[in-house]
Amino acid sequence: MKAICYYFGALSLALLSSSAIADNDSHKIRQLYLDHEIVSLETIIASIRTQGDYKILEVELEREKGMLIYEIELLDPQGRVHEKLFNATTGDELLYNEEQG
Repeated sequence: MKAICYYFGALSLALLSSSAIADNDSHKIRQLYLDHEIVSLETIIASIRTQGDYKILEVELEREKGMLIYEIELLDPQGRVHEKLFNATTGDELLYNEEQG
């Protein structure tokens, strides 16, 4: 339960959306998770950890063309910033052109 509270607290602090998900919608995000419409942020982070030693700078949950997307900004050990996109429903990493349609 503590992990879930941390997940939603961290996500709601970093959540900014240009579409249907507003900054005060932590209850909606929680419901999406409970209804199995999105995977946990912990699942996405575990996937990122297998790809390298990144620091997470920012997480956004957005709705783009009907798809829920985690947009995650990362910092690598060399100080470079990277952005990774994940399908929030499946947890699969997206290529930029997949998200853009």
